[in-house]
Amino acid sequence: MTTRLVTLRTVAFAVFALAATLYAVTSIEYFAGYEGKEQTLWDRVFSGPTSERFATGPGSVRAEMHEVYSANRIALQLHATTGAIMLVTGIFQFWTPLRRARPRLHRLLGRLYVALAIPTSGGALVYLASVPPDEVFSGQVFTVALFGLAVATALSTYMAYRTARHRQFEAHRAWMLQSYFYILSAPLLRLVWVGVYQVDDGLDQWDNNLYAVALTTALIAFAPLVFFGFSARGGTSPEPARRADLPSLVPTWLRTPTVRTAAIAIAGVAAGAGVLLPVDTPYGPALPSSALTAGLMLAFAVAMRWHHDRHHRSTLTEAWDLMVVALLAAPVTTAVAALAILAIGWPLASAVPGGALAAFFVNPLVAYGVFIHQRLGSRPASVNRDRPTETAAMAGS
Repeated sequence: MTTRLVTLRTVAFAVFALAATLYAVTSIEYFAGYEGKEQTLWDRVFSGPTSERFATGPGSVRAEMHEVYSANRIALQLHATTGAIMLVTGIFQFWTPLRRARPRLHRLLGRLYVALAIPTSGGALVYLASVPPDEVFSGQVFTVALFGLAVATALSTYMAYRTARHRQFEAHRAWMLQSYFYILSAPLLRLVWVGVYQVDDGLDQWDNNLYAVALTTALIAFAPLVFFGFSARGGTSPEPARRADLPSLVPTWLRTPTVRTAAIAIAGVAAGAGVLLPVDTPYGPALPSSALTAGLMLAFAVAMRWHHDRHHRSTLTEAWDLMVVALLAAPVTTAVAALAILAIGWPLASAVPGGALAAFFVNPLVAYGVFIHQRLGSRPASVNRDRPTETAAMAGS
């Protein structure tokens, strides 16, 4: 790796670490003394790239959720504080020089990270159990996203711990990436809020959030595999070899150019529908945002599959083949989830986009888990024998 590239990566990492730490501070401060504050540190920061009206006016979290948040401040403070510590702790876990130089510290921080996942997810679940779904910010659809995020965070963190204990270090790193991107979903969501605001500043925060949550779900669904592939190419680890004796993860007929062409066509139709569907329907922005996100996710997965195939990275090509198939199956998951949501008495206007959000969580996560289990979970510890210190550190994280 060239000196210039190393410098760029170091600077990028430092900027990310600073931004994540600052967000963690605003997150902890937000609920501390919540009832007595007219404006939090986050409100002041967020008003900068948007507007005071958008940040704290009608339709904002601050205006709409004050009473609900005040009544559930303990659970929310627990969730926000432990999640913020996980956010900062994760920075050091992915800092390669620290892993190699201070393996015991890596193990200690890894155990702290895993332990904090319990109150982080637990606080969110207690809040969701205490508040009627239609009183959650952005209503029932966002409730599905929050529930999925809480469960997926706990699951991926447990899998990261379990694979480390079994000395499956590549699988451990892959699951840690997934877990950490779930933790990053909070700041990422707010960045997407800003982006959606720049496109349409007429939306209030309530409706903006329905677009942002679907797009953020797509980001955290794909980012771990993207970063895993990037680190493999950049020298952090070798691209996992595709053993000839292993069967393909995807049937041959689903890997044909015809299927990929059909996937691109479906992606175009879905994205076009997302742009053209009106927001002044009973579904509000939830349905067009779900369609747009589905189209973008499918198009991106096909593009990544083509990219890795072009560069003869067989294992990563196979992983993205699996993602394409998972997304093509998303309508089935959406229908099943929507029927389950209808069964608990929610209206159709919440069930359909809620089912789509469930599919955005479930299908990519299952595909990623299958890839890890089948291609990384059985890799021997010797893949890291040239880095014994780091290997030992990862075993205890």
